[in-house]
Amino acid sequence: MIQTNKRLLVTNVILLVLYWLLTFFWLNDVYLFKWASHNWKFSLGLWAIVLILMLFMKWRTSSLVSSTLVLGLFVGQYLGDYIKSVDTSEHVTHKGFFIWVLIVLFSLVLGLIIERKAKDKTYGI
Repeated sequence: MIQTNKRLLVTNVILLVLYWLLTFFWLNDVYLFKWASHNWKFSLGLWAIVLILMLFMKWRTSSLVSSTLVLGLFVGQYLGDYIKSVDTSEHVTHKGFFIWVLIVLFSLVLGLIIERKAKDKTYGI
């Protein structure tokens, strides 16, 4: 169990470094990545959620949320671009941020459900 927790901790740290590199250096010219780097306090708050989950030993949930923080940026960016290209009205905004946040919130809820089911299985409830 401790080995698994260490592995998940390392995974979360790698994902944090990847997120930082993507938003501040590699893809900083892409809308949602640039937004995430510009609004670094918001991003820091999202990563604080991951830290809090780890402190409460919610390892699966923290890994799921940290994964979707990174992958959700890609999904939000490209779905936002697609929605903007399909909708030809004049005042269309990029929906990437909204999609990204929904993905992260969904992963948080899903992770907590998974943690609860795993706990119930462990204790035979």
